Amino acid sequence: MSDCLACWEGHEGKSAWSVAVSDHGVVATGGGDGGIHLWRLDSIVAGSTDSEQDTKDIDLPDILTYFPEASPNKKEFVRDFVITSKGQSVYATNTGYLLKHDDENDIWSTLYHAPCLINYASLEASPCGSIVVAGALAGKLVIACVKNQFEPLIVETRGGIKIQFVFVFNGASEKDYMIAVFRANCTVGVFQLDISETTATASCRHLCDLRLPNNNKAIHAANYSPSYNLVLLGSRDGTVLVYNLADITPTHQESEDTQVLESIVELKKCHGTDSVSSILLVTEQGEGYEGKDRINVYTTGRDGSWTKYRFLGLPGGETLGATSASADEDSGNQSGEDSDSDIEMEVETPGTPNMAGDRESGSGIVLQKIFRSKITKGWLEQIFIMDGELLLLGFFNKKLFVYNESKHFEIFSMHSGAANRRRWRFLTNNARLEHTRLMFYSGYKIRSFSRELTAGSELFQSAKLQNNFHGREVRHLRFMSEAQPLVENAPAPIIVASGGEDCRLRMFQYIPYKTKNSCTALRPLCNLKPHLGAAIRCLEWSYTNEAHSYLLFTGGAIESMRAWNVTLSIPNSYQVEQIEDHTGAKVPEHTPLSLGCLELAQCPHVSENLETRIMDLSVFKVQGEPRKHFIASVYSDAAIRLWLFDQDTNSFVLAVDASYHDKCILQVGHAKIGDGVMMFTAATDGRIVVWDLTPSLTRFLEVYNAVENKPVQPHRSYSGKNKEKVKKEYTQSLDGPLAEIYVHQSGVNSLFVQNLIGGTVLAVSGGDDNAMAVTKVETKWSAEQQAITVMSLETIAKDQDAHSSAIQAVAMINSSEIVSTSQDQMVSLWRLDWSEQGHASLHKQETQFVHVPDPSTMDVLSSKEESGKHSVAIAGIGIQIFEIK
Repeated sequence: MSDCLACWEGHEGKSAWSVAVSDHGVVATGGGDGGIHLWRLDSIVAGSTDSEQDTKDIDLPDILTYFPEASPNKKEFVRDFVITSKGQSVYATNTGYLLKHDDENDIWSTLYHAPCLINYASLEASPCGSIVVAGALAGKLVIACVKNQFEPLIVETRGGIKIQFVFVFNGASEKDYMIAVFRANCTVGVFQLDISETTATASCRHLCDLRLPNNNKAIHAANYSPSYNLVLLGSRDGTVLVYNLADITPTHQESEDTQVLESIVELKKCHGTDSVSSILLVTEQGEGYEGKDRINVYTTGRDGSWTKYRFLGLPGGETLGATSASADEDSGNQSGEDSDSDIEMEVETPGTPNMAGDRESGSGIVLQKIFRSKITKGWLEQIFIMDGELLLLGFFNKKLFVYNESKHFEIFSMHSGAANRRRWRFLTNNARLEHTRLMFYSGYKIRSFSRELTAGSELFQSAKLQNNFHGREVRHLRFMSEAQPLVENAPAPIIVASGGEDCRLRMFQYIPYKTKNSCTALRPLCNLKPHLGAAIRCLEWSYTNEAHSYLLFTGGAIESMRAWNVTLSIPNSYQVEQIEDHTGAKVPEHTPLSLGCLELAQCPHVSENLETRIMDLSVFKVQGEPRKHFIASVYSDAAIRLWLFDQDTNSFVLAVDASYHDKCILQVGHAKIGDGVMMFTAATDGRIVVWDLTPSLTRFLEVYNAVENKPVQPHRSYSGKNKEKVKKEYTQSLDGPLAEIYVHQSGVNSLFVQNLIGGTVLAVSGGDDNAMAVTKVETKWSAEQQAITVMSLETIAKDQDAHSSAIQAVAMINSSEIVSTSQDQMVSLWRLDWSEQGHASLHKQETQFVHVPDPSTMDVLSSKEESGKHSVAIAGIGIQIFEIK
């Protein structure tokens, strides 16, 4: 059997249903997720090479050409090397020479000779390639410029301690550089190099030392942000440390005493107990909430994963509580924890013990963890962002590879031996690796590889013709019905959230109009996998008092319920444009928005059974409590629970815990009656039960609000079951049901509750028995008793054969029209006709075929701009949206 030449990844789930190959070497694939991708066959050849055939050895020139005093038998070899540009490299030799090599013309020249570098050198180059810095055994720094802009410097680092690693960063200007050194005694020093603009001189001064935790672990990664004057360090034990150089006092700069800075943020176990191998800080100007900067931090580790964080609280950046973590489409299109292309969404918090979470400094600066992605069973060594695409360099089975995380394929690979961080160097110019340099040790030799892609052999700028949907069945979707326009004269954005068996939470923006060059579309905004093995079965929106800020609650397998903060934003300079649709009419453009999704908290588990599932949710708020969100949830073990999510404390509190049904409860809904709340539950026995939540809510709020100074919980997420024990000090019982009625012969798969005038409530239900029923509840609200009374409960209309198979979803678009869908892949529009005696009958008005296999969920959104227009979204294995006018 021949070896596999390439493995392309990009489809959600496990199914790629079709493939086609053109004569020009283009491969098109279509998957069960609805995505269509393009690939190039010649990218396999361009991206894979063999070290023996495509590399050349780097041999030092004769020692006498640059060291005439050396004896003929003097042993000379390379101690360290760096790549400064695509055609130039610098070498530190055993005799203390820094040699510059013109790789294109094979010309050697002496950059500097420093006796302190004899027998040892730790070499590093600046990102721009102009400066090289060598650390010596005696603790000295040798600084040279490959462009000869100044005479080389030798700098004392105070202490004479061996310098193990050197990190060089570009400063605030072209003549300014920052240097961080890690010494053998586990201390870190920071130096600033200034190059004179008028004379060929440079100066280097010691700014401070950075205090490390008392664990004596080496620093393997560092980064510097000139915009925010921050230094970020990554240690061998997986810790990320952040230091603010603005804390350096002027008196220490003038004195000979060394100021030692404390870290303002300390994140432990970012990569478990494995080393942090690289750190990258990227600022997206004006892309954050309310036009603020979005400041992202990326790390890679020897655990084979990379993580993404966001700074909150930096000057000009997003702030905690007014922003959210964006989950980009390019960053979250993977699946599975133990495969080679995994992502698990983690958002963790300041001060969380025993977890790699966020940490908050006394100045209010927070480093918020967004997500973690494991892509290899080997380890990752470096991360790049080029041309808007995320590239990862790593090693596996003695093979160096570059993985395009944004497009999900291996773009380059080479057999290169071991992956010691001082035994290889890599340089490239763009995301397609058109001009690539790689140098590495192979035994006692240095091998060099360079690649120049010719026209036509480069990879596609865009390899995706159609975006993916879910990789498996979608179980629930909901429109954001209360979304408000983000800018004047713009239509309200149409946002739909969906969750399914692939454990993913996805959000899309629906573009409802067609143009001459485009059709209606779902624009992906968010693709998250909260944690593994927990399918999302239900989700519901709630709304906050903050502009364009919403809450989303999701529930599903392993009794998992989570709260998310979803924010919508656009660039401040955006102006609404009028575009021409396919009919020639002018319509306002739907705002191309950015969506942020931040996990706030996970609900504690109550059941000891891992198989318990949350089957449905219904969310509401009560009068006078704008920051308290109540979530009615029903469970597969027949439990009924009412949870409070308190925005002020960022926590779930169990308000009501009860049981009544003997069977699995499938559906829950609610209706507001006066100042009270009425709840409906429906189970697999075909029974609908009506409850008055008002007395239990009143008792709960009296006890809960009486407690002052409740602890505020940090934002956190869990990679599995929440092991936090539920607290029941506020929990109330649920009074007996107001009424109940058997409507279906078996399970009630769908339930829609609609308020009418005068205390009348309609409950439309669809079941496994193919029937659809409308149940009317006449109620009365007593302000004196603060209670709801059910005056009558009856099924006023029922169609025993509404569909030819089990009904999966029903919804009312107004008081007299109902939409239903079923496993028969039909969607039907019904009219509810009322008689003078108060009875009603169902009449089917129209039926359409649904092109989505196994439809399982549906939602309806009524247009705010056009009266009588409704969007009906149906999802299963795919999604389809109908318009009703």
